[in-house]
Amino acid sequence: MSLLPSDFYNGTVAITSSSNSSTIAELVDYVIDLNTGYLVVSDSGQFILCTGLRAVIMQMWRKLHIMKGEFLIYSSSYGNTFSELIGKGKSYADSYIYNKLTDVIVDKIYVKSISNLTTSLTNDKYIVSFTANTIYGDTSEVLDIDLE
Repeated sequence: MSLLPSDFYNGTVAITSSSNSSTIAELVDYVIDLNTGYLVVSDSGQFILCTGLRAVIMQMWRKLHIMKGEFLIYSSSYGNTFSELIGKGKSYADSYIYNKLTDVIVDKIYVKSISNLTTSLTNDKYIVSFTANTIYGDTSEVLDIDLE
């Protein structure tokens, strides 16, 4: 018996736009403890799966916390480039954060856009609040980026 499921994409979600209608696979992902970044395991030792908005949140968390090129298991375009903001200050970060966030999490399939972006600087932490607009609904997120 395997710990990992044999098929991640077993459901579908109907997506309808004004121009056409299509069906995409329902998003399925492993549940991550968002405080530690570790996978959550059931009492029986199985990894736990989630779908829909919760799966989008799991994928966003990984993309927002993994720097591009940090792990060979991901493609070279997977992850963020927030390290480029280190040492630049808030005004520089404010100029680029929307594009950096969009590049990281907006995939035009599950995450359509970002809205309600606000930033602040507390000590050496650049704090970014935003809403991710997904096909499953919206979710508000807060991200802390070290600028030093």
